[in-house]
Amino acid sequence: MTCTKATAFFISLFIFGAFSLSLKAGTGVYESYVVLDVDGSGDQFYSGGLSNPGSLPLFDVQAFGVVDMLNLSGGELKTFKNDGGDVTGAELNYRVYVDGSSPGSFTALNLPFGSDFAGGNQSWFENSIPDIDLLSGLSPGDYVLEVYWKAFTNEGDRFDNNGGTNYKATFTVCGISDVTATVTADETCAGFEDGVVSVSVAFSGSPVPIEGSLSFLPPGTWIPLTPTSNPFVFTIDNLPTGTFSVSVREASNTACVLS
Repeated sequence: MTCTKATAFFISLFIFGAFSLSLKAGTGVYESYVVLDVDGSGDQFYSGGLSNPGSLPLFDVQAFGVVDMLNLSGGELKTFKNDGGDVTGAELNYRVYVDGSSPGSFTALNLPFGSDFAGGNQSWFENSIPDIDLLSGLSPGDYVLEVYWKAFTNEGDRFDNNGGTNYKATFTVCGISDVTATVTADETCAGFEDGVVSVSVAFSGSPVPIEGSLSFLPPGTWIPLTPTSNPFVFTIDNLPTGTFSVSVREASNTACVLS
């Protein structure tokens, strides 16, 4: 009976030891970045959910607001390998969709091998491609940019994907692309209030309902306008001598304002 117990203990210890060794990963990922150019500000690295030694901005908490330009300039994934593991490639996956809608499929951006570091660590990096215009073909509205990273290894794929929910940032596309105002008639005499200004509103796509306001109107006063062309031109008359600002916003998305 004593011998039987000892044998059982030895077998269970051997099985436990073998199981523990199988959990040791020979490959993995430890840093991830997406490179974006927002409104022509230049390439900015945003960190994924792994180590962030440079204290770069986190992608997952970004709310870019109204943007006129949003370009994907590249990405990076840092990997490790040991104990016979090997990393053979990497990619950044991204998709853009209307906030609250059902997302479509991801597009993969290949991240070529960049460099070796000590201890089997490697960088897979892309920042030389022509910028990818993420706003191309988008209608006015609120959008989500969703990303995750994948490394290909001889032990299976390795991810930085926020536990399967991925990383998301938001932005807004406005239908109004430009507003210009031109004085077409000055006030003829002081007090006549017969000055006229012509306002031209350009749209990035089809015209959308808008509202206009003048700086001398009571705060919060917006006048509904229904554009019938692109650009849409309207006049403001009965103006006194002075300096005024003209503001135009989208009726359905009042965050989209140009002055």
